[in-house]
Amino acid sequence: MADEGVRRLIEEATRESLNQSFVEAGKKYIAAAEALERKGKDTEAHETYKKAAEAYEKAADNYRSSKSYKNAALNMCLAGDVYADLADSEQAIRAYVRAAEDLLAASDEHLMWGEDAETQKGTALAVAATMIYLMVGMEDKAFQAARAFSAKNASKLRFPATIRLSQIPQMLESAIRSVDIDSFASAENAVVTELKAALSNANAQQFIKYVDKGLDMAREILRGQLKVPKVQAHLEIPVDMTFSEEFPLQVVIANAGDGDALDVKAEWYLDDGLILVSGEKVKSFASIPPGESVTMEIVARAAEQLEGVREYEVLVRGTYLDMLKT
Repeated sequence: MADEGVRRLIEEATRESLNQSFVEAGKKYIAAAEALERKGKDTEAHETYKKAAEAYEKAADNYRSSKSYKNAALNMCLAGDVYADLADSEQAIRAYVRAAEDLLAASDEHLMWGEDAETQKGTALAVAATMIYLMVGMEDKAFQAARAFSAKNASKLRFPATIRLSQIPQMLESAIRSVDIDSFASAENAVVTELKAALSNANAQQFIKYVDKGLDMAREILRGQLKVPKVQAHLEIPVDMTFSEEFPLQVVIANAGDGDALDVKAEWYLDDGLILVSGEKVKSFASIPPGESVTMEIVARAAEQLEGVREYEVLVRGTYLDMLKT
């Protein structure tokens, strides 16, 4: 985009702001900032991104003043995204926390009707708010907010699907506190199959990506309490050998960590000048417990008679999972 085009975008964004059209202003500031970035004008781009975030926050203020809390939350999330991209973690967290508060307020608006359908929508928004708290590392705040929501609205949570939704934060908290992988998997499944569907039903699918990020953070919190594997490999090659003859190659794969290494897979990669004579090129192991090791061995030889000096490359590459299947 030419400089004139960038200037025009910024002028339009400024005009939108003056007209109180802050959402449109934010979008145009973003477009201008991206164009400036492509031109290598990082300082100008940074300032323009900040104007975009400020525009989204002003849009949120307007929506909040008219009690359109869901739209306020969305714009605060957009502001948080911009601050996060600018590596301004303090401002990003502040924006996301306000978004969570707006979602809780939006939840109250739905629950005030006392109808099962509206209660389910409100519950989905409240649980999404707790996931945003989780996303920014405020797990205590997330679980406190979830408990407060359930206590406040206990008499309204009658529909079974709504009750299950409201229990998702409790399921995550219990799994993290007890370091229970199976319970966490159940909570994760509830997020994927029930919460996301409920958010779509509440016309709030824009918040699904923040729910995913909150779930990722919950997983990291759990992982921090898990005993994790640490797989190391040691390749053994005979000292006295002739490449034109058959020779053994052995790799010892050991788990030096504190947790089981699961679904371990290892594969030999031989130089083009080497031929696999016998043994398994790929081998799998269901698990390697802490402090234990397994061995893979093959027999190889050179593909042709050797003259002079020749270098060969032998590699073993592998993968494994921890208890969280990552």
